[in-house]
Amino acid sequence: MSKTSIGNGAKSLVFALLCIWAGALGSYFPLKRHFKAELEAMKPEVIEVIIRDTLRVHTPAYRDVIKIRRDTIKVSRNDTIVRGDTVYLPKVQKYYEEEDYRAWVSGYEPNLDSLYVYPKTITKTAIRKEWRKFDYGLQAGVGVVLPAGSVPGFGGYVGFGFTWHF
Repeated sequence: MSKTSIGNGAKSLVFALLCIWAGALGSYFPLKRHFKAELEAMKPEVIEVIIRDTLRVHTPAYRDVIKIRRDTIKVSRNDTIVRGDTVYLPKVQKYYEEEDYRAWVSGYEPNLDSLYVYPKTITKTAIRKEWRKFDYGLQAGVGVVLPAGSVPGFGGYVGFGFTWHF
């Protein structure tokens, strides 16, 4: 008895599968680079607008008063006789707060006269690029060939054509 051998059809099938595998592996990197570039081109363009607005508070109302300490000030009065006197001044801290600002002011009878706040508003707008629905170009492929009056078979195609993207 002879050894089991692979027939010609099976050898052709293995060779065809190896060729398909080698072609897929060889075209992977160029196609990957091509589609990556296509996806980069399809990223939306972002427009950023920065606006600074002025918030004016002319008479802010305080929320809280905290007594910090008492300061001692020596006052001298120069008349014919030099006299020294001591004045005690309370030092307080006032806390102002609203939705858009917070402020602390400290000292002897402190008041916040006015407050200007410049908030920064950033508006980002994304503009999407349209994907082309129809395209044209050089095409190549394999398909079923149906010649008139003969048996259908597989055949190749190279030519100029139109493409429709789903």
